[in-house]
Amino acid sequence: DGQKVYVDHLLEQLEQGKMSFDEVIGDLIIGLVAGIDTTSNTAEYALLLLAKYPHVQQQVREEISSAMTSRNLKRFELSLVNELHIFRAFVHEVLRISAVVVMGLPHYSGKKPLKLELEDGREYSVPGSTLIHCNTLLISRYIDWESGQRLEKENTDIHLEYWLDPDTKRFKINGNHVSFGTGKRDCPGQALAVRSLYVLLAELL
Repeated sequence: DGQKVYVDHLLEQLEQGKMSFDEVIGDLIIGLVAGIDTTSNTAEYALLLLAKYPHVQQQVREEISSAMTSRNLKRFELSLVNELHIFRAFVHEVLRISAVVVMGLPHYSGKKPLKLELEDGREYSVPGSTLIHCNTLLISRYIDWESGQRLEKENTDIHLEYWLDPDTKRFKINGNHVSFGTGKRDCPGQALAVRSLYVLLAELL
């Protein structure tokens, strides 16, 4: 149909000498590992959790079915997502439990030493040019998100309440969510990955 895809753009950059062959291959590998592989692994984990917790599967399915019926839809549409609070909570809980990128992406502290002060008053000094990793696995599975306390055993049970406002029962992002990193250097593919999970899982349910 004449439409170009990302690979076409990379090949043009290669032909024009703006990118080397190694850079093109590196870009493709990053796309496969950081985008496709992580999303598919998360989706696989979601299916396992749905099988393990049939009552949650029923809750999610009924919510999706009800929303589709109210709009007289035969197929799921992404525009329904904002109405599906339990479904969104489930998808984000899958991201928490699966923690497919266990250490997050590395960051450098900068050339100057960095001082950090935590909410409890503790202070840390990070030397300049230090490689820093976010321990996503520990934050996701070994911290009680309600009390903030460290857990002795990993928390792999489904906690939809982590993502639902206690008063309105509407979906809300939990501040402990670090599956895609945080701040200005968070994952640029976050929105695409989450939407892909919404569509895939809703269609299967």
